[in-house]
Amino acid sequence: MAAETQLTFRRKRSGEAHLARVTADGRIELSDGRRFKSPSTAAAAASGRGPFDGRTAWALDGGTLLDVLRQRLLDTVRLATRRYRCSAT
Repeated sequence: MAAETQLTFRRKRSGEAHLARVTADGRIELSDGRRFKSPSTAAAAASGRGPFDGRTAWALDGGTLLDVLRQRLLDTVRLATRRYRCSAT
């Protein structure tokens, strides 16, 4: 994910929305400047509650969850690995 990508964590029950951005080193920076390596820790810190599954909490501006991006990446890696194995034999 590119640096400066904006993320939103919307809590449906409370109506709260927490904003963050991705830093150049891949951390999640909350609007108050705190930075986290883990999306789950960032979600808990943003809301003051937790625990949260950060991959299903944070979304891009278009609504795509981090979990969806992760699954797409894993699918791409699996496909590339299969192609490599087939061409190597």
